[in-house]
Order: sequence, then C-alpha cells, then structure tokens
Amino acid sequence: MKLDWNDLRYLLAIAGSDSTRAAAEQLGVSHPTVSRRLDGMQQALGARLLERIEGSWQVTPAGEEALAVAREVQTRIDELEASIRDRDLHVRGTVRITVPEALVGLLAASFDQFAATFPKLQVELIVDDALLSVTRREADIALRITDSPPEHLIGKRLAHVALAAYAAPTYLEHAPRDLDDPGAHRWIGWDERFGEMPVARWMRAHVRPSQVAFRINSTGVLRHAIAAGIGVGILGTFLGEGDPGLRRLGEPITALDTDLWLLTHPDYRKSPPVRACMEHLQKAMQATPNPFQRPA
Repeated sequence: MKLDWNDLRYLLAIAGSDSTRAAAEQLGVSHPTVSRRLDGMQQALGARLLERIEGSWQVTPAGEEALAVAREVQTRIDELEASIRDRDLHVRGTVRITVPEALVGLLAASFDQFAATFPKLQVELIVDDALLSVTRREADIALRITDSPPEHLIGKRLAHVALAAYAAPTYLEHAPRDLDDPGAHRWIGWDERFGEMPVARWMRAHVRPSQVAFRINSTGVLRHAIAAGIGVGILGTFLGEGDPGLRRLGEPITALDTDLWLLTHPDYRKSPPVRACMEHLQKAMQATPNPFQRPA
C-alpha cells in the first residue's frame, strides 16, 4: 500500500484525542472510518504509529516522526490559506479588460463570484471587437479571438474557435441550404473598420460586393440580422450552435479556424490586480462544459 498523505489529518486528530471516537467527532466522520484510516496508514508505513496503553493512545517513535511531518504539512496549509486570503483581500485598484462583444455573455456570470472574492478591485469591461492597445494602456488585459496575437504581448491560448455560416429558417425557405456556392446567397458583412479581419478577407474572396445586403460593426447586431432573415452571416460556433433561431450551413469553415487568447503586456504581468483577473478569466473560459467544442 502507498501512504495517502490525507491520512495525516487522521493521525493528528487521534493523537490529540482520547479515543478514535473523539477523533471521529472532530473530523466529522464515523468511528470505523477513523480506525480504518489508521490501520491503512500503519500498513503503508510498515510500523505501528499509536499503541493503546491503559486506555489511552501512546505515540510510538515512528508515530512521532509521522506526527512531525503531519504538523509541518498542517502549518504550511494554514500559511497558504492565510496568504491567499490576505492577497485577495488586499488586491485593489482598477483593471481595464477589453473583450469582443461575442464573449460578453460567457463572461458576465463569472464576474459575480469574482466581485465577492476581490471586493476592493474595480473592473472596467471595454466591449470592442477591435484590438485596443494594451501598450498604450487603453486596456490592461485583452481577450481576443485571433490566430496571430501581437508579438509584443504575452499570454495564453485558452481555446480553439471554429466559425461557420448561419442563416434563419425564414431565409432558408427560399435559398440553398448549404455553402457549396457562396455566390448563391445574400450576405451580411462587416463594415470597413473590420476589413482586415479573416472573416472579411474570406468574404472578399468568395462573395461579390453586390451580394452583401447589410454591413454591421457589432457581433450582436450580426446575430440579430441573421435571425431576422436578412441573409447569411458568419459566427463563432459557440454562438450559433446555441441559438434556436439559427441554422448552420454545412461544416465549420476550416480556413477561418482561429484561437481564443488571453493577453497582457509583459510590464503588467506581476501586477496583483492584473494577475488576479487573468487567473479568473482563464478559469472562467476553460470551465466545463466547454462552449468552444467543435460542433458535430
């Protein structure tokens, strides 16, 4: 058997009590559980740790050695908990986070817990599909859907993002149901400000300007315009698959595969507010179930 270091809690409780029953009450478990964990620990170590003498537990030399380790582990855990609580309580200031509109819905719920954990930290959420300059301090942290994050920023790739064409059922009643010929569809595109986005470049290569019936500068507007039946638009599958008012046209467009990045400037990474926010955002975006799973 291999020693389960969690058993050290049981050793501490038994050594500090008059009986295994008292230790069980302290730990909130049954009396047989305490006895079983003690027996398992002694078998794993191949030595008696405690002996029953005249109705009370006596610690053996092997037990004293194990207790010393147990007390050290407990002390380090207490110090860790106190350190993290102290860090969280004293993280203060303002952090500016820029996110694309498409991600706002995924983030909103997660900031409820974040506000409770860091009550003295203010977050400014800047919703913009353009990449604001972290270098010029337009933002401290950027969440971006891109396949080429700026080289001067550091961060972590959080997820793979697939994109596909979507349309409303009302549009599809009188139009093809696939993308075999993009030229057969009426499209919703992005305005000139977003002309260098991969989606915009793909549309220029596959769609004639005369086919673009509507141009937008907002993911939310794009989603509503598609649902209204104006035409076909391209969305991240994490948005389109969960919308009952949309239908995907064929498979995700491989040429538009990209990634979700969490970015900041190297000068900001040791800032407690920035570090706290980045850790939180990473956990929130990697939560289960994963909204970025490629659709079947």
